[in-house]
Amino acid sequence: MLHELLEDYRDELVQLLGSATGGKGFSTAVLALRELVEKYAAMYGISHYVDTLLAIIEVESGGRLEDVMQSSESMGLPPNSLSKEASINQGCKYFSQLVRKAKNLGCDEDSVIQAYNYGSGFLDFVASHGKKYSFELAEEFSRQHSGGVKVTYKNEISIPKNGGWRYNYGNMFYVLLVRQYHAALGSDVQNRIVLIAQNYQNYGITAPAGYCEMWAEQVYRAAGVQVANWCCAGRNRVTNVVSTDSSNIPVGAMVYNDPAVYNSRTTCGCGLNAGHVGVYLGNGQIMSNIGGSAIDTLESWTSYYGFGGWGWGGAAVN
Repeated sequence: MLHELLEDYRDELVQLLGSATGGKGFSTAVLALRELVEKYAAMYGISHYVDTLLAIIEVESGGRLEDVMQSSESMGLPPNSLSKEASINQGCKYFSQLVRKAKNLGCDEDSVIQAYNYGSGFLDFVASHGKKYSFELAEEFSRQHSGGVKVTYKNEISIPKNGGWRYNYGNMFYVLLVRQYHAALGSDVQNRIVLIAQNYQNYGITAPAGYCEMWAEQVYRAAGVQVANWCCAGRNRVTNVVSTDSSNIPVGAMVYNDPAVYNSRTTCGCGLNAGHVGVYLGNGQIMSNIGGSAIDTLESWTSYYGFGGWGWGGAAVN
């Protein structure tokens, strides 16, 4: 029954998600490096950035060079000095250092990604200009450090943006280059989550009032994603939030309320307000159980529930 339903909705779903993500899949060469990336990401405490790190490899080398993360220069070595594993080790170590600095400064994830290309000084620059990445900040940082020198740079991202040039310092398009892969991460599993959320009744999933967490967990399990039995959405959020940046929510992720904006009428036995959780459908839409399904835009969700972040309920979605 599940297989038949997946086939019935496959074409429609692919069309929907293609327009929602606009992303590219990883190459075979990059996917072959996942195990090594997972190993060193875990070593440096950044396991939830594995797919971002793979996207960086896609941009840096496509997995085809020995120094796959182009990380030798962050050690003060000449370019292309490291082997694949040594490059991934150093790349993950350096990225973890940027993550910690960004957290201390209050900067967002995209600032970390751009800093991987520019160096950690970009985080100081962002911190002094509102603490949130923008392409304009990346452009201005490069302009200042290049002395305003421009070079030709033509690709499918730069041409629509400015006709095909960049300042001659780093790559001011770096976040956009990385995010084109990040948008399509784990598409098979994520697509199943969305499909089942939209058609949950066909999978025997119930939606009784007051059980938003149970509904979201049932959707994940029906998609083949194993998650723990969380006592409430509040505990799920506190334990499993991956990011509080609402600008790049992955399709299929669980979206949590912000308790500073919304508190449900129930306090859980764990001592937390029960809160609320939904599933991100893509295209700025979130589905949740309020005693039957409801779909909010990201704007209406944030206005009513606040945005407490997104995560995978503790599961590893690849």
